[in-house]
Amino acid sequence: MESRGGAAWRVIVPLTFLSLTACGGGGGGSSSSDGYTGPAEPLSLSTEAKADLASGYTTTNVSLAEDMPSGTDVLSASTGPAAPAGLSTHLLVLNRETIPALFDTGQGRQPSATFDVTEQCAGGGKLSGYGSQASQNRISAGDEMSLTFSACDVGNGVVLNGGLSARFTAVEGDPTQSPPYGFTVRTRYNNLQMTMAGEKPMGLNGDLTLAFSKDSAGNSDANFNADTLVWSQGGEQHRLRNYRFRLQYNSSNNEQTFTAECKAASTLLGGEITVTTLEPLKGLDAAPYRPYAGKLRIQGANGSSAVLTVRSDAAGVLVSYDLDGDGNLEVTDKFMTWDKLEQALADAGA
Repeated sequence: MESRGGAAWRVIVPLTFLSLTACGGGGGGSSSSDGYTGPAEPLSLSTEAKADLASGYTTTNVSLAEDMPSGTDVLSASTGPAAPAGLSTHLLVLNRETIPALFDTGQGRQPSATFDVTEQCAGGGKLSGYGSQASQNRISAGDEMSLTFSACDVGNGVVLNGGLSARFTAVEGDPTQSPPYGFTVRTRYNNLQMTMAGEKPMGLNGDLTLAFSKDSAGNSDANFNADTLVWSQGGEQHRLRNYRFRLQYNSSNNEQTFTAECKAASTLLGGEITVTTLEPLKGLDAAPYRPYAGKLRIQGANGSSAVLTVRSDAAGVLVSYDLDGDGNLEVTDKFMTWDKLEQALADAGA
């Protein structure tokens, strides 16, 4: 990463969106203070089709088992295919061209400052914000900032509305320089809306905390936590509760290990499922970014459940389903490729 002013936002913006691809037939909609209005009752995995849908949803939207993020440098939005619909590429544009204006040394701000700023966006619209930074040339604990976008066209067909704020609660070393370093940052999304050319609009509400560390050998550990995170894309709405996602990277063998725990509700699913990692998923940080070990469990209503075991050849998973919750498996070790898991979502209208 560059060692210059503006580094704080070059860290925050990619990371917070990265986690989303980072963790629902079912009743009517519900209404809650978090903004989620879709079905929230536990989903019964009562048919093989429903269990297949829940499996595809889990590997794609909760565990990242189908497309793992890059662990070599989770600070970069450009490494790895983790974000949906090319979000990583689009946010890199936002990151480099728009956000650095807040903390750019060329703006003539003092080394320690509290400030307000209003900027015209590259393609029209406005970005306004405020924040405080203890040191202009590095990230420090207590640094915080808030942004509001109004039809902000940041280029490449990306238009933003709504708000986002972030605060660093802990910092060790200097994340803008070479490791070792570590930090914890909490980001809050306030009806943040993103429209991209050729893609369905995406919205985001809720809080997300990231604790990240990287040592001098290049090993890294990223922990994402959210009590509630709600996001929407097109006509579908999704909610993650008690979301815990951990991604570790071992530089000596280029291996990634990750776990996911959450309750995931979605209009696409038609209810809520509970996802638990039984065995950590493992895979290489190299294309096609698919794991070759690990096991996940999905729990639905009335004791129904699914267990997904990753095949060692990285070709897909073996699924076993207890569809009626009686403790006996109606489906055992059915092989599903990653493409077939994705197709289960497509068939449901994803």
